[in-house]
Amino acid sequence: MKKQIQQGFTLIELMIVVAIIGILAAVAIPAYQDYVEQSRVDSCLAELKAQTNNWLIEYSQDSDVANLTPAVPGACESIAVPTGAPAAGSEWSTAEAKDTAKTTVSCDGSGTCSKP
Repeated sequence: MKKQIQQGFTLIELMIVVAIIGILAAVAIPAYQDYVEQSRVDSCLAELKAQTNNWLIEYSQDSDVANLTPAVPGACESIAVPTGAPAAGSEWSTAEAKDTAKTTVSCDGSGTCSKP
């Protein structure tokens, strides 16, 4: 009589693996979504900082703020054109990020940018 060799996985082993994968997915997906949202805000902040620095350079050379136009926004929903002379410590330019919360980031007249 030959002894039969058992091959493969039992149903309970497969169910345990599926449950573990489900638990990992339940934890990982929200964390990933939060990371993506934060990345969108950070990208918009970097874009606004670059645009504000360009405005400050143009303003220091010409000081005709009316001629300043925002670049086509990529990471930002919209970028507001600054008005008036740049002043350190006061909000000078703002942009709205493309995240679900529509986070507004801002830069002051010295080029220092921040997010809420």
